Amino acid sequence: MSVFDVTRVERITPQSPVWEETVKKLYATDHCFLPEYVVLVNGEVCGAFASMPYVSWWMDEKKSLKFSHSLVAFNTLDNLMGLEGFSEYVIPCSEDSPYLALMPRMFKSIGSSEIFLRQLPGK
Repeated sequence: MSVFDVTRVERITPQSPVWEETVKKLYATDHCFLPEYVVLVNGEVCGAFASMPYVSWWMDEKKSLKFSHSLVAFNTLDNLMGLEGFSEYVIPCSEDSPYLALMPRMFKSIGSSEIFLRQLPGK
């Protein structure tokens, strides 16, 4: 991958052609959220996020993604959050994420916390 790659962010729904691939990739890497947007690099699913004041984010660590790919996604997320009326949002990053070093360049640290997942019985 290079800085000349075509990076796009698209809104997705369960009817979208890349929905199943995106969700499978998220869950395969223990990222448990329902994506609203997918990050495509040269047409390939490389990331996803859901827009809300608390943002869930995933980027494929197996791809050799460049900072410019993340920058397109970050700029899109900022614009979406602004359009939805938010002036700020929270985005967690786990300690074992290869993107942790990038976060202070883009965000102000507000401390750390545990995030918990509750699976509903029978689902």
